[in-house]
Amino acid sequence: MSNQALNNPLIKDIAAYSVIGIAVVFLILTIRPGHDWGGDFALYIQHAINIATGHPYSDTWFVYNPRDPLMSPRSYPPVYPLSLAPVYGIFGLDLYAMKIAGILVFAVFLLLYYRYVCHRLESPVAQIFVVACMAFSPWFWEAKDRILPDFLFILILYASIVVFDRMYALRQPVLHRYLLALGGGLLVSLLYGTRSVGMLIVPALFLHDIIRRRSISRATLIVTIVFAVFYVTQNAFLHTDQSYFESLKAVDTEEQGGVDTTVREGAASEGMLAVIKSNINALGDRIPRKLHTYGSMMSAYWYIGDSIIPGAILLSVMTVLAIVGFIGFITRSPSMGDYFILTYVMILLVVPFGQQRYLLPLVPLYLLYIVRATEQLRQLAKNRRAGLYSGFLKATPAIVSVIIAASYASSYALSDSAVIARGVESSESRELFDFIRENTPENSLLVFHKPRPLALFTGRHAVKYHWEPDLDKLWRDLSDMGATHIVLPKYLDTTVHEDYFFPNIVERYRQNLQVIFENDNFVVYRIVRE
Repeated sequence: MSNQALNNPLIKDIAAYSVIGIAVVFLILTIRPGHDWGGDFALYIQHAINIATGHPYSDTWFVYNPRDPLMSPRSYPPVYPLSLAPVYGIFGLDLYAMKIAGILVFAVFLLLYYRYVCHRLESPVAQIFVVACMAFSPWFWEAKDRILPDFLFILILYASIVVFDRMYALRQPVLHRYLLALGGGLLVSLLYGTRSVGMLIVPALFLHDIIRRRSISRATLIVTIVFAVFYVTQNAFLHTDQSYFESLKAVDTEEQGGVDTTVREGAASEGMLAVIKSNINALGDRIPRKLHTYGSMMSAYWYIGDSIIPGAILLSVMTVLAIVGFIGFITRSPSMGDYFILTYVMILLVVPFGQQRYLLPLVPLYLLYIVRATEQLRQLAKNRRAGLYSGFLKATPAIVSVIIAASYASSYALSDSAVIARGVESSESRELFDFIRENTPENSLLVFHKPRPLALFTGRHAVKYHWEPDLDKLWRDLSDMGATHIVLPKYLDTTVHEDYFFPNIVERYRQNLQVIFENDNFVVYRIVRE
């Protein structure tokens, strides 16, 4: 469809909505049955169940092990569980329904994203194209099978960006600006309540004011005050970020070559300043590692063929284009998204934790910058000085389109659309859950490498064992916790040191363990006290 046809707003809207509609149908039809054993999803769902049933928010069956703070915090922020609670109330513990709900949230984001890019890109074809790139992104296709807050976080994030762009628009009536600031403060609160990293949009607001205004605006202060009230309320009554500081302490110990087995309740608050200082001192080594890690992840986005070299080359080319597009935006028509990406990338590089899904909020802006660069190069081709390069510059949008299409096709060709193997809804897992529910006391404490899903599907307390080279001490630690059963999978990942060593304790204390259940994937031991 040509630019001329898409200049008609109605035709352009129909084209965009058609792309989004087709993408949503595609996502729904390709949902993979089941769910992996990841664990985060289970704690979110348990929080949602507590909200729906009126139980205390943090009263989950999962037992936090302070000696292994890296596995999971004690609780998660409340906004995503709040969105899942109605789904649970209507459908019960139905993972398929929860995945559908996530896809619908993603659809709303795509509608918002379309309006956002319409204000930032000049070409109607480019606007439709970048929406299509987002709608059919392989990373988001994979994310649809995970019951996690990623879609909701991105929706609220870009809603916040749109509101703040309007708040800072020129010739805005003062009252209207302050009302937008109140709404923006509520959105930031929801963003933080979805994922704690959402608070980074607040320093992005200050960065905007310092660069664009040389002073902090009253609107920014209103946003900050509204968020501060929510922050204090959430940390006082629902969820606290203390567990993340405990994780920082553990990571700091590991980076120094040790294994921390002494993390205890309140340890993070006791040595918080020391932990922060130590992490700052580690940045010289950490930032290059994180650049390499995230670079490897992003090169997989541009996967073509079996070799990593094409992906690395395409990553370099696309990232250069993204930087060109970013500079074009920030120097002429900056958006709050451009300031947010600066603060977000900085945090990604300095915080020791790293996962591919942390990059998801960046993908919409990353694609937008790339497409914007192609617009700029196409406009440059009209300059007489372009000379022999004008033909290449004009062809840049087509070349980028082919690269993206080829990368996406390669990713989809390698993707697994079958039932999630060894997931929580496999026959072996269901047998395990049924046995534990029917044959163990309600006050049992099960030791398992994936305690959160086990707790969710059995209604029994579950805890993760921790790294401890002294098996006798580990056994005493488990006894002190009140452990009553050990669940041992038969497919442990021996590349993970905890999984590698833990079967040894079963062998060492076999005389104190009684097998009460076994199938192809799991063995359940009852601990026999002497």
